Amino acid sequence: MTELTPARIPDGIYELEGKLFMKDGRGAYLPLDSVPPRLKLEDETVRRIMGHIIASSEHARRAKLFAFAELDGLDGVLAQEYKVQKRGARRGNGTYTTVDGLFRIKIKVHDHIGYGPEIQIAKELFDACLIEWAADAKQELRAIVTNAFKTDKEGNIDHAALQVLLSVESDDERWLQGQRAIVDSARSVSTSVYLNCQRRETHTDKWETVSTDLAKV
Repeated sequence: MTELTPARIPDGIYELEGKLFMKDGRGAYLPLDSVPPRLKLEDETVRRIMGHIIASSEHARRAKLFAFAELDGLDGVLAQEYKVQKRGARRGNGTYTTVDGLFRIKIKVHDHIGYGPEIQIAKELFDACLIEWAADAKQELRAIVTNAFKTDKEGNIDHAALQVLLSVESDDERWLQGQRAIVDSARSVSTSVYLNCQRRETHTDKWETVSTDLAKV
């Protein structure tokens, strides 16, 4: 296996008017001679480690780009074989496997959903239903509506909670219009494509993910 060349990391030493300095955490210059040896050793150790980590991260990024390019090329060949014109970015999930079944690559495409102004109309419609049904509406139903329109710190609505609300049936026209407003408000704001590489020693072994995440290695 080829040894990975560490990334170049600056030594953190500056020369000013013929004298050597290091910067502290606020950006102030410290004479090099005034920095305790233990702090210099810690500094050197962290920089040495970061050189390897940054190089590994860049290598993993390039490997991921390589993988997607190769798989896109494979998809193109398969499309030609079936006389299908391949268009645009990857749109669906897929699994690619070696003939012996010991290595496989899984691609997962995840759309991040946002909600437009129609979502506020939906909330008003559901609230109107609950107000009129006050005497008969169950607490469980109120909780479903409340949870559906809760937002997190970034103002995002829980997609799963909205799906639960969409599954609740009612013949009230306002309820049906509220569900329609939710569907109309949904829009894809971004797409993430995940690469999951797996391997196993024999056909009876469980699949193991080949991780590039240092926390999982």
